[in-house]
Amino acid sequence: MTYQESSSSVLIAYANSENTKTIFDTLTDKAYKLRSTLRYNSLHDLPISEAAKAEYEAAKNAANDALVARSRSEMILDICRDNARSAWIFEKLSAFVDMLGTIAGKKYGPKTAQKFDAAIRADLECQVTFCDKYGHGYAEFSPLNPADRRIIGGNAICVSVSSEILPGNVVTPAPLDQWKVLYLPEPVADPEKRADAIIAAHKEVLSAYESFKRIVETYNDLLPTASTTRIEAGFFHESSMYKFHGLRTA
Repeated sequence: MTYQESSSSVLIAYANSENTKTIFDTLTDKAYKLRSTLRYNSLHDLPISEAAKAEYEAAKNAANDALVARSRSEMILDICRDNARSAWIFEKLSAFVDMLGTIAGKKYGPKTAQKFDAAIRADLECQVTFCDKYGHGYAEFSPLNPADRRIIGGNAICVSVSSEILPGNVVTPAPLDQWKVLYLPEPVADPEKRADAIIAAHKEVLSAYESFKRIVETYNDLLPTASTTRIEAGFFHESSMYKFHGLRTA
């Protein structure tokens, strides 16, 4: 997928994310108002009808469902952004390597560095900083174009190569296939399918963690007070993806 294609996917995913957020906010507001009414009536010993309770429960469930939809749409957006970042860096890195080739063998002095940086900014609409460390070459690419920053964010994308770029301060570019993008996952062909897989796996993790906690509690309860073999179950953050914690039955 080209950067242009992946950019379109980001814009579509962003619009969908904003739409699900609006729906969630509307349903949450309704549920909060119904809960407030129930609590007020309860505190003042006013009658609470079964219909009012049922209306609140329905509103709470609708808000929970909207939260799942919102979280899913945000995850799809994140995946699409990663896809766009991958496409963007591939295009920029390819052009960068070609541009390095035009000055291969030259000393990378202040004047050459200034001219090369200006050419990078003008031709690639990004900022590139590179150096050598421990026998490897490293470079960071940051978008300058506001449209690109909107799509992929403003954070730099890091790449590396197993050989030095400037050994002896002489420009020595490596072939494109020897470069590696760091801290960025492989592109995902179907973001929606991947988001559903993540959600399913997350539920399995939470279930397994709850089982683990119960086993640890049973084990610790069997130990004598002075035992040094007590196990801490730790803390696993339960994402609000699957349950709207703010709503409770009055």
